Amino acid sequence: MRRFRIASGIAILITSFLPVWAGTGITGSKHDFSAEAWNDTGEICVVCHVPHNHGRDTGRVGLLWNHELSTATYELYSSPFMKATSEQPRGPSKRCLSCHDGTVGVDAFGGRGGVKHMTGAALVGTDLRMTHPISVRWLHKGSPSSCENCHNMHGKDPRNIPFYNGYVECSSCHEPHDGVPGNNPSMLRKTTELSALCFHCHDK
Repeated sequence: MRRFRIASGIAILITSFLPVWAGTGITGSKHDFSAEAWNDTGEICVVCHVPHNHGRDTGRVGLLWNHELSTATYELYSSPFMKATSEQPRGPSKRCLSCHDGTVGVDAFGGRGGVKHMTGAALVGTDLRMTHPISVRWLHKGSPSSCENCHNMHGKDPRNIPFYNGYVECSSCHEPHDGVPGNNPSMLRKTTELSALCFHCHDK
């Protein structure tokens, strides 16, 4: 009985320190497609991930990916002020672009062909020259290898700005599972008020 009380006390103590900004996760977010007519599974996660992949994701992007990937070649952002060069989208960004570039249907998951494509503000397209560079190596103070010490996916704060093997990707700024609370239609990890998101990295 005493052990139960101690365990209960620890559980209460831990949950009391859980951050109030933890959010509700993907349920009800822009990426919750469970109620869409084209998703006959009624599941939330299956549009992107599947627990038993059966070889469909042959190590291309990981995370037991269940959605068809785009084969597009992208026009990339460039600037004479950049120290690094944008590359063709890598794994993390390819996952986002598998819907948002408009070449693959949102409903192209689980081995089925898709016919419903992104439209409106959600459609990024294949011309990325007018967007923040992605799949670009972050050269912070000349040491790209140490970035994971500060920028990582560890911890429960969805407002971290993660890098992916030293690269800036779509999900560095956007939280695909929308754990950030409040009205956040762009699923950003940080607010743009007073350019807080920009100044996190661009600390001029």
